[in-house]
Amino acid sequence: MKYFRDIISKNRLLIISYIVAGVLIAFFDNFNAHYYQKLIDSFTDGSLSIKNIIVYGCALL
Repeated sequence: MKYFRDIISKNRLLIISYIVAGVLIAFFDNFNAHYYQKLIDSFTDGSLSIKNIIVYGCALL
């Protein structure tokens, strides 16, 4: 157990950055799916705006 604590304490910044990166990736995946649905709904309603296209395009990057 002490061996694992030593590894964790030496790589604390790396572990935290992996956790933060995973949370951000999950957030952007959810955000991207929401805007894709909004884009499709706007297209079918005939009210598609350039703002929605730009936001979705930026989310894809």
